[in-house]
Amino acid sequence: ADTGRLMKNAAQLSRTYQAPFARTLRQYSTVKLAAAAERRRPTASTTELTSFEFLSYRVWTWRANELRYLIDEIFVREEYRFESTEASPRILDCGSNIGMSVLYFKHTYPDSRVVAFEPDPACFEALRRNVEDNRLDGVEIHNAAVARKAGSIQFFIDPTRAGSLLGSLYQERARGGRPVDVVSIGLSSFLREPAELLKLDIEGAELDVLQDLTESGAIARVREAVIEYHHNLPSGTNRLSEFLAMIEDASFSFSIAADSAPRARRDAFQDVFIRAERR
Repeated sequence: ADTGRLMKNAAQLSRTYQAPFARTLRQYSTVKLAAAAERRRPTASTTELTSFEFLSYRVWTWRANELRYLIDEIFVREEYRFESTEASPRILDCGSNIGMSVLYFKHTYPDSRVVAFEPDPACFEALRRNVEDNRLDGVEIHNAAVARKAGSIQFFIDPTRAGSLLGSLYQERARGGRPVDVVSIGLSSFLREPAELLKLDIEGAELDVLQDLTESGAIARVREAVIEYHHNLPSGTNRLSEFLAMIEDASFSFSIAADSAPRARRDAFQDVFIRAERR
C-alpha cells in the first residue's frame, strides 16, 4: 500500500509540476526512504541541516520525515492552491517553517511577491538557505512572529528537535518546549497594500492576528486566506465560533475541514483548515 501511494503521489507531482516522472519518483523515494530510516531511530537528535533534491530545487531541512510531511501537504494535496488573475500576486506567508510554502508559491506564480514570517531561529535558518540557494527573487523573509502588536514575545521550541513543526506561542503545543524571546510584528503593518493571499499557520496565535487585522481595517485588503486554526489548545479557551464569525463579518465566505478520529472527544485538539474568499 505504501508503495502504491508513493507511485501515485510521484505521478501526481510529475503531472502537476511538469517534471519528468522518473526523476520525480527518484527524488520522492529518496525523501521517503530517509524518513522511514528516521522513524526507526526516533530518539536520534538532528543538529545539522541536510538537503534533498525536489523538483528543480535543493531543499534544506532538519529532518526527512518532516520534509516528507510538508511535500505531501503542500505539493501533493496543494492545500495552499489559489487562483489569481495577477501575474505577480502579493502573498503573506505567516508561519513559513523551512520555506516549502514559499517554494510552492514561487513555483506556481514565478513572479509572485512573497513576504514570509518565521519566528523559530532553526526553521528560519533553513528558510533563509532555501530562498538564497534557490535564488528566489521577490521573496522577503522575516525572523519574527506575527502577533497582535509589535515588540518581543516568548516562543516555545523543542530543544531536542531543531526546526520542529510544533514551535508555538503556547508551551503545551510545543510539547513542553523551552521559551526563547523572538521579535513580534503586527501583521496589519504589512497590509498597507493589498494581498492576494494571506496564509496563516501560526500554531495558536491566529485569533490575536485576526483581531489585529479586523480592528485596524487591514483585513479589507486581503482577497483570500488559507488558515490552519488550532482548535482546543490545552491552554486556550474554545473560540472557533468567534473566529469564524469575525471572518464572516469581514465579508468572506468560507469552507472548513478537519481531521478527526471517529467519535473524537469533545475537547480533542484539532487542526481546522479554513479557506476564506471575499464575497
